[in-house]
Amino acid sequence: MSMNSYPQFSLPEISGQDHIRGARSAPVTVIVYADFQCQRSGQFAALLKKMQYSRTNYFKVVFRHYPQVHHFFAMKAAIAAEAAARQHAFWEMHDLIFEHQHDHSPGILIDHARKIGLLMKVFSTDLTDPLLPTRVNADRVAIAGDVPQETPLVFINGAYLNSELAEDQFAFLTERSPARNSSPQ
Repeated sequence: MSMNSYPQFSLPEISGQDHIRGARSAPVTVIVYADFQCQRSGQFAALLKKMQYSRTNYFKVVFRHYPQVHHFFAMKAAIAAEAAARQHAFWEMHDLIFEHQHDHSPGILIDHARKIGLLMKVFSTDLTDPLLPTRVNADRVAIAGDVPQETPLVFINGAYLNSELAEDQFAFLTERSPARNSSPQ
């Protein structure tokens, strides 16, 4: 397997809007555009979390929203993750949503918020803030060019990577990826 570039493609720079897990100075940057309802996105999120425990300072993960229109729960979950981010709990909500991604019951996102200790009144108010859907859609709109419409979209130091890679293949590629960051930190 190899990393491939897409023609006519523009990957946005890492910014203060991005959610980053891992050492900001890590030599490898993994940018993931994901959909909280997508099974492959969930599997890849679990793989990345597992690998980061063993390679804490080696790579950082940048999460960006890419909800698919046909996934009715994806936008609700993304908005809940952004509401949690306002209380500095994006990754905790991210992990719970993916761990329980097949549960689309009406109160599940509220249950997740309680479980991670969010201020519930603030969280409930934030869920209705019209800026949050705009924030979620901004990630999707910002990526430009001939972009696959599947999730997750994965990039290692800017190069597109097929997200169906097995764990050992992903480890191999991250360890051999050029230790450079094209995005400012």
